[in-house]
Amino acid sequence: MIPDSGLKNIEKMHSLSLFFLSASLLALEISLMRILRVEGFGNFTSTAIALAMTGFGAGGTAVFILKNRINGREHMLSFHAAVFLVFFLGLGSWISMQVPFDALRILWDRNQLLRLLLRFFIYTIPFISGSAFIVLAFLLQRAGKAYFYNLTGSGFGVVAILASLYLLPPDRILLIPLIFASLGALILGVSIRPGRAGVILAVLLLPAGFLIYSQSSIRMLPYKGLKLALNFPDARIIERDLSPYGTLEVVESDMIRNAPGLSLSYEGELPPQLGLFLDGDSLSAISVPGEKGSIEHLHYQTQAAVYTLHQHPDVFLIGLGGGNAVLRAFFHGARSITAAEENPRLVDLISEKSQILTGGTAVQVFAQSARGVLSATGREYDIIEFSETDSTVSSIGGIYSSDLNYTLTIQAFTEYL
Repeated sequence: MIPDSGLKNIEKMHSLSLFFLSASLLALEISLMRILRVEGFGNFTSTAIALAMTGFGAGGTAVFILKNRINGREHMLSFHAAVFLVFFLGLGSWISMQVPFDALRILWDRNQLLRLLLRFFIYTIPFISGSAFIVLAFLLQRAGKAYFYNLTGSGFGVVAILASLYLLPPDRILLIPLIFASLGALILGVSIRPGRAGVILAVLLLPAGFLIYSQSSIRMLPYKGLKLALNFPDARIIERDLSPYGTLEVVESDMIRNAPGLSLSYEGELPPQLGLFLDGDSLSAISVPGEKGSIEHLHYQTQAAVYTLHQHPDVFLIGLGGGNAVLRAFFHGARSITAAEENPRLVDLISEKSQILTGGTAVQVFAQSARGVLSATGREYDIIEFSETDSTVSSIGGIYSSDLNYTLTIQAFTEYL
């Protein structure tokens, strides 16, 4: 039993521990969305939220059922819950990478469904431990105080993980919830003095969680665009931009050729191109123009047909893609070019690699949705063109990923017209 004289100090330390555990759980939820997106879970990416809610429900239910048995042991069990969160987070990350899942094959391969359920179960365990810790905190403290540290910790975790997305690649993003959970466990452990067994448990499991996690990595599906491009003999990644919008990567290779809709009557050469990928998915190709003749192939694509109907049109581009739509409008003498691109990091990248937005071309870029731009300005355009991207890929990924594209709805086309 803990002496009464130390309860006040323990309560303060427990509140601080609750702050870090809450931060860890919210950071973990966002981290899972990033990992599933990059790995290639498709529409299953958003299930990270459902897994968190399931874990919270399971942990809270377990504490309620065992309430009479844990009476008087709340502090020690809270310490164990924090330690197990770190361990199972590291172990679960490693195990999940040994169980590859392919969302496409789930239609004909029943084993994929079993793998999906196993992955979901593994990802839920840390949330069960974390929710048990939070429920125990409500048993030990006043509800208002517990809510304060729980909510402020959760908010801090979101801010911290968003900031870390600018620094850490997706395969290392789980370090943030691991660190927060470890801090919570250590703070509580120092205050309650868990005894020899508790110290041994912490000494073994906390480092083990980090060590096991260090051996894990994201196993991207082999047919994602980035994996295929890197199979070229001379392919190399020359640029990587990390942000909450996703991981933008630029691949250089002499074998990269991308000109959708190119006519067979075109007999010239394509300009040098760079592959552009968002979270491993094919986004587009960046053409690096020299003389105007080097982008003549843009006149032979089906997308150029509309320019025969208008002389010096006002052009509105929905998304930048790799910038080819801008080059095509410039090649055909557009009077004005307006682009709506939701990913500001992509705008900076295109400007740096091809200079089409800073090389004298009158291009006005709005860092917001196309529907928002059209509604706000009320301006009419002669030509509205969608960027040349994979039809299933949006330029917005990262924590914003849901594989839904609201620029292609009936309501959107009504606004365009």
